[in-house]
Amino acid sequence: MNDETPITGRPAKGGVSIPVLFGIVFALVVANAVTFVSLGNLKQDVATMRGSILSEVAKVRESADLSTSSSRQHLNDLRNELDTARKQAASAAGEARKAALKHADQLAENPGGAGQPAGASQHPADRG
Repeated sequence: MNDETPITGRPAKGGVSIPVLFGIVFALVVANAVTFVSLGNLKQDVATMRGSILSEVAKVRESADLSTSSSRQHLNDLRNELDTARKQAASAAGEARKAALKHADQLAENPGGAGQPAGASQHPADRG
């Protein structure tokens, strides 16, 4: 044999394993980059969604405030209307009481009903 060629039982190291290792590392770097870009897009989407949700909540609050304000105004209007109706009813009752007392006084002065025309009666039950 030739002295220049060594004979060893081991194959040469790193023949195929180094390029495979570099390929795996490159694939991991690319996967991390894709994940990072996806995460950035997700953050933008979440920020956009948050903004739209806050906008919708603001609209709902404004609508609720307007509705509440409108309801309060309507309630106040109804209360004022009720107070007016109560005052009118009290006034009408007072006038009816005065008229009834006046009529009672007139009846007390003329017990025979001399001031009434023949056949006319003030009480509806007496008419029929």
